[in-house]
Formats: sequence, structure tokens, C-alpha cells
Amino acid sequence: MKLCTWCKTEQPHSEFRADKRRKDGLRNECRSCARAYAARWARKNYTPQRAAKGKYGLSPEVYDFLMKAQDQRCAICYEPFDRSQHSKRPCVDHDHETGRIRGLLCRQCNVGIGNLRDDPDILYAAMRYLQSRSGTAMTFPGRAAA
Repeated sequence: MKLCTWCKTEQPHSEFRADKRRKDGLRNECRSCARAYAARWARKNYTPQRAAKGKYGLSPEVYDFLMKAQDQRCAICYEPFDRSQHSKRPCVDHDHETGRIRGLLCRQCNVGIGNLRDDPDILYAAMRYLQSRSGTAMTFPGRAAA
């Protein structure tokens, strides 16, 4: 058993992460205290620029430049970004083969092109499909048209 120095509760050694620098080989805070601290730190220090830098190597200056160049709107649907709505938060769009940054998209558009495998031919086929079916109701055997 070991005493967590943060919550002051005694817990089994399995509740502490390893730390080679410590005499007993374990950190002083238990896993749940460490998780709570990490969550508080992330909420306090999160910025889209920091997330883009860590994941894509995008500097805050380049991120801000993209936001301004796109008038803080999605490069596909032109809807304004809204960090309070999960689906309208800016996402860094990049080419999965080269890693090249293409721009900023809302989550819905980013997921949409991802689901179409970032393939212009599939995207074009989907566009043709939607255009050919616009205004037409499909009926299926045994079901009334909507």
C-alpha cells in the first residue's frame, strides 16, 4: 500500500504509475489524481493552435493565417466556425498520403470527405448521385412513398 500525497488516501501500488526516479519506483500521486490534474490542465491550457501544432506541426501563426484567410469559415460549406458546437469546430484538413495541410474545415465536412476516402472521383460520383436524385422520391416494394 502507498499513500497518495494529493488525495491523502492509501491505495495499492497498482494505482500508481511508474517513476524510475523515485526510490520505490512509483509516482507520489495516484492514477485518479493524475487523471484529474491532466484534465484540469487540458481545459485550462487548450487552444486550437496548440492542438494543431502538436498533431500537424502547424505553427500558431500559420493556423491564425488560415483562419483569417478563410474568414473564420469552413473551406467547403462556408459556415462560420463555432467552438461551442462540436460539429462546427475547426479541423485541420490534410492529405493523408503527403501530410500537406489543405485548409481548415468544420467537423462535418472533414468527416464527410474522410468517409469518401479523400477521393475526388468518389466525391464527384456522390455529387452526380445527389443531383440525379434531387426532387425524386424513391419507393420500395411494400412501402408508401414519403
